Amino acid sequence: PAVFARSTNGGLSWEAARAIFDPGTNSQTIGNVIAVLPDGRLLNLFTQIDPAPGGGSAASVRVMRSSNQGQTWSAPVTVSPLQSIGASDPENGINIRDGSILAQFAVGPDGAVHVVWQDARFSGGARDGIAWSRSLDGGDTWSEPKQVNRATDVQAFMPSVFVLADGTVAITYYDLRSNTGASTLPTDYWLVRTRDGLHWTEDRLSGPFDLGFAPNANGLFVGDYQGLQGFGDDTLSLHVIANSSLVNRTDAWFARARPIAAPVTVLPPVAAAQETEKSGWRDATSRNLQRQLAARRQPPAR
Repeated sequence: PAVFARSTNGGLSWEAARAIFDPGTNSQTIGNVIAVLPDGRLLNLFTQIDPAPGGGSAASVRVMRSSNQGQTWSAPVTVSPLQSIGASDPENGINIRDGSILAQFAVGPDGAVHVVWQDARFSGGARDGIAWSRSLDGGDTWSEPKQVNRATDVQAFMPSVFVLADGTVAITYYDLRSNTGASTLPTDYWLVRTRDGLHWTEDRLSGPFDLGFAPNANGLFVGDYQGLQGFGDDTLSLHVIANSSLVNRTDAWFARARPIAAPVTVLPPVAAAQETEKSGWRDATSRNLQRQLAARRQPPAR
């Protein structure tokens, strides 16, 4: 279940934790995170995992709302099915522990809500891309997910999202476009931004670095979450990259991106993929769900 606790005195004391949504027998929620709308309503974003028809598991991104500071909550609303298969090294198949069952979201100053997550729908189940959906009515309805990673022929994973004061939507993620089939795993960290939801700019924040150096904690692991915030018109990113040090394999990096220049040089919007559905996509999604959950239950190999 989704469990909620609150403080009404700035954190000095807390009410007893209580379940605010129980998905039922053999189902669960994960990744619950709360944001506040400009009118004070609370939104809880989470992934719900359920048994799939015919066996295995299926997941969906959902939200629920409270208009009274968390005293009561609405029934969940589905943003979208979550159809990630998880990222991996394309040469040797080693898994990347990427948080592919976890969505992230942010609220803009106009109240628009933006959700991002990994999804393989844009390639028919061949590889994960970055999906983005938004709600203009406080979470009642959601737009059809769009692919926002620019190099659509390579894996992209672990997105974060933030909305600046001027309404610019900023999304960061890793991708493998620099990987050329060598024994290493060159990886880049990218920032894409939009003002209108149709056209996007792109900036590299870090890389390429060799993700193959990352610790293997049930998959190459630089963390499930990265940080993204704003300061005025600037976008602030905190993210992790791997290195070859035998003492410390990962470092946290900070990058500050200046505002989108004017006039804006825009990239064309990404069209919906036309690829044929890859055989076994649904099974791969189910296996990824179970693999991600198992990684959170087991200690890393030494």
